[in-house]
Amino acid sequence: MEKTTFGPFKGHTDGILCLAYSPDGAFLATGSDDNMIRIWETSTGLQNGEVLKGHTSHIHAIDYSPDGQHLVSGSHDHSIRVWDTNTHQTIMGPLKCHNLVHSVKYSPDGAFIASGDHDGLKLWAAHTGNSVATYVHPRRINSVSFSPSGEHVATACRDRFIRIFTLNVSGLELSREISGHTSSVTSIQYSPDGSVIASASEDYTISLWNSHSGERIRDPLHHNGGHEWIWAIDISRIDSLASGAEDGIICIWDLQCEDTITKRLFGHDGRVRAVKFTPDSTRLVSGGDDETIRVWDVQSGASLQVWNPHDRPVVALSISSDGSRLASGSGPYGSYYSTTRVWDVNSYEAIGGPLQHDYSVLSVCLSPDGSKVLSGSDVGAVRLWDISRGEQDFIFKHEEPAKSVQFSLDGSRFLSASEGGRVCVWSASTRELHRTMHHGSSVGSAAFSPDGISIMSGTKKGDARLWDVSSGSLLLPQVECHAVHSCQN
Repeated sequence: MEKTTFGPFKGHTDGILCLAYSPDGAFLATGSDDNMIRIWETSTGLQNGEVLKGHTSHIHAIDYSPDGQHLVSGSHDHSIRVWDTNTHQTIMGPLKCHNLVHSVKYSPDGAFIASGDHDGLKLWAAHTGNSVATYVHPRRINSVSFSPSGEHVATACRDRFIRIFTLNVSGLELSREISGHTSSVTSIQYSPDGSVIASASEDYTISLWNSHSGERIRDPLHHNGGHEWIWAIDISRIDSLASGAEDGIICIWDLQCEDTITKRLFGHDGRVRAVKFTPDSTRLVSGGDDETIRVWDVQSGASLQVWNPHDRPVVALSISSDGSRLASGSGPYGSYYSTTRVWDVNSYEAIGGPLQHDYSVLSVCLSPDGSKVLSGSDVGAVRLWDISRGEQDFIFKHEEPAKSVQFSLDGSRFLSASEGGRVCVWSASTRELHRTMHHGSSVGSAAFSPDGISIMSGTKKGDARLWDVSSGSLLLPQVECHAVHSCQN
């Protein structure tokens, strides 16, 4: 199928490190190496408003608030900022961290921002920017995930452990420590109903755990013989799990049946870096080192579409909440040129032109309405793009790579987290920095809670924190566990 493009539209001057859809899918946010965030309108591919400026180093993470009004970004400048997605101004921050911020996420309720850095996990009050809790980890935090209810946070650590924390008035309470992997745990995710936790590890396995008891539900899943690193996992709403590995093979698992691989998808030449189910669970989108994006029919395993939009490895994918739009970001880390693109999931046609960066995109996130996109790059740039205009509305530059960017679920705020140890929360409407939460080391990931009130963050050194977005204060004391690379609302 011939692709329709609008542009190209110039944007980032460095690589895109992260991207995030707004909750309504109308916007895609990208964070870049150029220290800026741009938001794009997914309907047109044009940049929305001004560039989000403020970070002084690479932006590694961005995330939208649940209402889509704010965007949080994390950067290598050791700070987190919260932006107003309408004004593109910083409304909170910089929230100072003690190390490079790798990930930021709003909690499902939007009350907290979670950030991950080299020190561990941090939790911020989303409305204040106050540091609520910190949990120092013995090793780097690779991934953090909020439970759908927002009551628990799970972390995946380089020390081979999974830790589950309960959020309460006294702080982050370590409720369970799960062992079983024999090497670094690289990725973690709750199932949509919160009953199961899936984890992937450098021991070449995927494990499924009862989120309440911590018991392994079944024997480890060995991806294609158990000799390949697993780079990406995603869980559908119908109890299927997709895994992408070093060998380029994607496996789809039936979580209700013991050790059952229902499909093996062949097509990628090289490692699969990202996999995402559409919200209706009928299709799977994948991206990899072969520079292609592929769409698969989950039931038949048939390849529905293949295209090469970036001329670079595809390292990040984000699907809007209504399933109509797909955002992709290219890299890999350290690349001197990369782009963010937005696609119509049904027609596979491009929405707008390539949003260009000079360095790797580490994270992307679409706004809830799909009109803007956040990006974070390995030179610390957090950018907010208006997709309809293909222009950036806002840019902020962390001093260090921006590992994670995310909109809150309501789209009112977004966050960014950097290797510099800062998680920043921004107003999505004003683009003003709302709050900056500071870690002691690099933040690997951060996420908003579903209500946008809090943020969970984690670091590579194993420090997990829960923050109040309004005050920037810690809602829970510092929690020590494992390195955080990813947080999820």
